[in-house]
Amino acid sequence: GCGCGVIVTDLEALEDVVEDRINGLVVRQRSPEAIAEAVVSLLQDRYLLGHLRAAGRHRVVKSFDWSKVAQDYQNLIQNLIDGDN
Repeated sequence: GCGCGVIVTDLEALEDVVEDRINGLVVRQRSPEAIAEAVVSLLQDRYLLGHLRAAGRHRVVKSFDWSKVAQDYQNLIQNLIDGDN
């Protein structure tokens, strides 16, 4: 797997996926300066980049593996059938 350094904006939809300085960098929306600073930060700090790459890959493998996603969908469908919202 590639495992890359991730930079996202602070959209609410991404809060569950990327945690700032844990498995990626989160920057302000509509801020080219913030994005540029984050890119430069990853280019200059190889340790941080390595940490974010490893943690990001671990998160994806753990949470978004196809068997996990399939099981989550199966549980969702079963809960809908059973009426358990």
